[in-house]
Amino acid sequence: MYDLLEGIEMSSKKRSSANLRKYKTYSSDSLAKALDSVKNEGMNDINRSILINHLKNCKCGPVVRPTILNQEEEQHIVRILMTLAEWGFGIDRFQLKILV
Repeated sequence: MYDLLEGIEMSSKKRSSANLRKYKTYSSDSLAKALDSVKNEGMNDINRSILINHLKNCKCGPVVRPTILNQEEEQHIVRILMTLAEWGFGIDRFQLKILV
C-alpha cells in the first residue's frame, strides 16, 4: 500500500504574509547614487549583493517549489475532505498523504 506513495511529494506549504521576511526597498535614485559612489569612491550604505543584482539587471523572484497537484486536483481533494467532515470522518495528516 505504501509503495503507491513512493516518489510522490506533497505540495509546498503556503506561508502567510505575516511570516514572510520584510526586505528593504530602495528608490531608483538612491540605487543610482550608490552605484555612482561605488564606481567613483568605493563606498555606500546599500548591500553589495543588491548593487550587483541591480548592475546585472537581475530580477530575482522568490524560489518556490513546484506543486505536484494542479488546482483542479486540489479542489477535488478539498471537496472529498469536506464531504468526509460532513459525514463525521475526520482524517489526520498521514491519512491525507495516503489519500493524495
